[in-house]
Amino acid sequence: MEQRVVPINKEDMEKRMERLAFFRFSFGNTEGGKEIKDARIFLCEEHFMLGDEDYTDCIPFIIRHEIAEMWIIAKAGWSTLNSKRMSRDERDKMAHEFALLQEFEYAFKLGKAARLLEFIKKISSSESDERGRNPYLESKGVYEKIKRRLQSAETSNIG
Repeated sequence: MEQRVVPINKEDMEKRMERLAFFRFSFGNTEGGKEIKDARIFLCEEHFMLGDEDYTDCIPFIIRHEIAEMWIIAKAGWSTLNSKRMSRDERDKMAHEFALLQEFEYAFKLGKAARLLEFIKKISSSESDERGRNPYLESKGVYEKIKRRLQSAETSNIG
C-alpha cells in the first residue's frame, strides 16, 4: 500500500497554532479506495475564549471543517505539492470551500449557525489574509446560501 505523510516541523507547528485549527494525517491507497491514517486535528481552545465570551461551543463545527478538508484531500489523492492538474492554492481553495459548506450545514442542523457566524466575525480581521481570503465574508456567504436553501425547502414542503 502506498502511504503519504504530510510533514510538519516545529516552526510550522508554531505558525499553525496561531490559527484556529489545522490537521495532519497520512493516507494510502487500498483496494476499496483511499484510507486515512493517523488523523490529527490540532486546535487551541484559548482562541475560542474572547474576553468574557466563551465560544467553545463552536469547536465541533471547526472540527467538522478540518475533517471535511482532510477527507477531500485524501479522497482526491492530493499531495502538498503542486501538480499538473492544479496548484496547491487551487486545491486548498476547493477543499476549504467544501469544508465551509460542511461546517455551516452542521451548524444549521444543530441550530448554531448564527452563533458560529458571530464567532467568526469577532475573530476575523476586516482585511483579507495572506491567501487573499476574508474568513468572515466567506462564512457569511456560505451562511446566506444555506439559509436560502433551507427556506426554499421549507416553502416547497408547505405547498
